[in-house]
Amino acid sequence: MIENIKKNKKIIFICIVLVVITFIIYIVLSSKNKIIGESDTTNYKYLKKYDYNEFIPVYVTEEDMVKKYLNEYKNNMLFDIDEAWNNLNKEYREIRFGTIDKYKEYVENIMSLSIYSMDVDKYSVSRINGNKVFNIYDKSGNQYIIKEKSIMNFEVYLDESTVNIK
Repeated sequence: MIENIKKNKKIIFICIVLVVITFIIYIVLSSKNKIIGESDTTNYKYLKKYDYNEFIPVYVTEEDMVKKYLNEYKNNMLFDIDEAWNNLNKEYREIRFGTIDKYKEYVENIMSLSIYSMDVDKYSVSRINGNKVFNIYDKSGNQYIIKEKSIMNFEVYLDESTVNIK
């Protein structure tokens, strides 16, 4: 056995050096984690173990929804005019504008200045056939009637006189 060790002393020496280097790397990395704090998460009071399917209630006011719907419609008019067209009630848009080109013209010409000031000034909420209807006036005096079918599924009317809101 000693003769095998004498024959293979270069290989044994290389193995010992590799083991020592691996051990040194392990010590350096584990001390680095302790300095950074990655290995000890018990000090963080803000960490919480959540259970699966935990229900966290979120309360959204009508005012929050009014702002969200108006901003959604405003962003669609600015950046996705086709989606803004689709937000309009189908019957309303066909009677009021007829084609999407006339609606684009309306947005570009009439609304171009007031789009940027489309912030809620006042609003009221009512129910029509079980749906919430938000009657919104912006700071420029423009009226937007938003009929909520379900959350973030809504129709827009730009006045009350063109069609009867059902």
